[in-house]
Amino acid sequence: MTAASAHEASDGKPDAGGPQARPPVAAPAAAPVGLLIALVLIAAGAVAIREMLLGAHAFSGPEWVANTATWVDNLRPAVWLIPAGIVAVLVGLWWVWAALKPRRRTELKVAGEDVVWMRRSDISRVAHACADSVAGTTTASARTGRRRVTVTITTTEAEAEAEAMRSAVTDAVTERLAPLERTFTVKVKTKTSHDGSAR
Repeated sequence: MTAASAHEASDGKPDAGGPQARPPVAAPAAAPVGLLIALVLIAAGAVAIREMLLGAHAFSGPEWVANTATWVDNLRPAVWLIPAGIVAVLVGLWWVWAALKPRRRTELKVAGEDVVWMRRSDISRVAHACADSVAGTTTASARTGRRRVTVTITTTEAEAEAEAMRSAVTDAVTERLAPLERTFTVKVKTKTSHDGSAR
């Protein structure tokens, strides 16, 4: 669980007059594009240094920049330039879309709290602890998806009691996760630690 607060008042509560904390978000979609451009610039700088040393007769070798410019100047209309141009346009449009795409929120806000969010892994831990506290549960695990929390419990109870436990765990986990701004569907699976048939 993460919490951010711009200012804490003397009583330990966030100062309502202070700046509001921003919700946690994922890295921008344009981050890979920025990394690619940075690598291209580094490579261009290395080539420029090589060409400068070559011009200073520090060593001998082919002139990459001059040869590339000559190759481009000698290009003539060809069929392969059409798909290449289309691909270039599509890549450019994707880069623009990546730069403008809103950053995805990585955590869920707790209702009534301005500075408290929970990751999906935190929600799984809460659901696991809640299910594990229900009487009759020997082990528990939880997995959180976009809209559903799946809880798996192991019990030594018979099938009839296991059904009641499934209902109890569902109610307990649902109530514990109620403060979240998003409502999750809770699905509980049961297993028995002997030859029972509860599943």
